Amino acid sequence: MPMKKSEMEEHKAAYHLLVSGARSAIAQKDFSTAIGLATKSWKYVDGMMQFERKYEAKEFDSVEGIDIVLAYAPLVFDFESLNELGELLKSQRRIDKHASDDLAGKLDHAKGSMHAARHLWNQLEAIGNRKEGDINSDVRSELEQHESILGLWEEMGITTRGLQGTSVTPRLCTRMDDQVAVKCPSCGVTGHASKSKILDEVKCPKCHNSVAFVILASGN
Repeated sequence: MPMKKSEMEEHKAAYHLLVSGARSAIAQKDFSTAIGLATKSWKYVDGMMQFERKYEAKEFDSVEGIDIVLAYAPLVFDFESLNELGELLKSQRRIDKHASDDLAGKLDHAKGSMHAARHLWNQLEAIGNRKEGDINSDVRSELEQHESILGLWEEMGITTRGLQGTSVTPRLCTRMDDQVAVKCPSCGVTGHASKSKILDEVKCPKCHNSVAFVILASGN
């Protein structure tokens, strides 16, 4: 059943309120909250786009509530949000149709970025155990290739730049056996776990779902 104008307008207001909250969370470096708010905005995207296209003659390059998740979810290994986005784009195909960007293609790229981020994480962990002379040109080339990931991780407080011998090299702020703040993407419970234990799906002690815990940025 087609939406009424008043319903579309309500969806527009709800969408922009949630996206505004996500932007504020990013400014405060609370990336987990930003992803959560952006994900909640998706239920209003279709109505918002219908209203703004019909009554404001707006054309969409992309959808900010989706772009936020595409940008940050891969960097904290948030498999759940990316999978949820895939289901959204399948069930509401006109969202992708009415955005000039290929959102389905960007989702595939984000999933690839998540795999790259995991490999890079492992490289940084290994680098922490090496001496300067052991970091060969191939590894340095790979670090340069993924500079965009490293830059965002540094912004999020996950990595920092430190001296490795005589060279400034990115490194993880904590070791794999160190405790990090994590959040269950299913029930929202937060806690701490060693990084080595949360890169794969584990059973949440509260909701008992098998989930990939989301890493919270430092300071949250």
